[in-house]
Amino acid sequence: MRLVLCALALLATSCFGAVSNSRSYYVLNSDPGSRPPEPSITGSLRVQNLDADAAYEKFQLVVRKNPFELRYSDLHVWAVKPNQMISDIIARTLLETGAFEDVFRNLRDRRPDYTLGGDLNALEIYDSDDVWYAHLALSLRLTRFEDGAQLWQMSYDQRKLVPSRTHAQAVRALSELLSAAVRQAYVELREKGLQVKTVDLPAGAPGTPETNDAPGPEDPDEPIYVPEPTPQ
Repeated sequence: MRLVLCALALLATSCFGAVSNSRSYYVLNSDPGSRPPEPSITGSLRVQNLDADAAYEKFQLVVRKNPFELRYSDLHVWAVKPNQMISDIIARTLLETGAFEDVFRNLRDRRPDYTLGGDLNALEIYDSDDVWYAHLALSLRLTRFEDGAQLWQMSYDQRKLVPSRTHAQAVRALSELLSAAVRQAYVELREKGLQVKTVDLPAGAPGTPETNDAPGPEDPDEPIYVPEPTPQ
């Protein structure tokens, strides 16, 4: 009898002890690239939080089986809410690439010239049983702050094969999709024909010293939050 009880105890320990409750937290990363020597768009930009579709408002990573079925992973979660994290990365990248003279997230004493907002339509992993795909879909809109006129919009909806079926690799693939989306936004904004500041400013012109005094980029391996630029 004692032998049977010991065997049952070992079986229970084996069964329940094998279940890991360790939770993994993930963040997206984006490669801002180097600041090009080209002129930037005149004016400052405020990046608002993207409006997330209801299915993507949660911290849990979304794994989709088909258009009608998805599940949330309680053991694999975002460290920051997805819409805030993506908005932070967009702002940081546009600042570091010199797309605008100044880019920030929160309203300050000086009002921005432009506002960038949009929608997060999908941030998920497609589980096709034998392979996984990362899926990112978002839209961006640029408006003039003073009158709310919409000046530009962009939609991005792409998938990328995940090399191995792990959540870490899926997040890496999503980060690469986000980098591509921000690069597309930068190119389109440059081609939009907004007023562009040339680098050959007259000597002593107002704002000349500040042109090259933009804050240096943060470590690209730490993209969770965008540091607020110190008010000039």
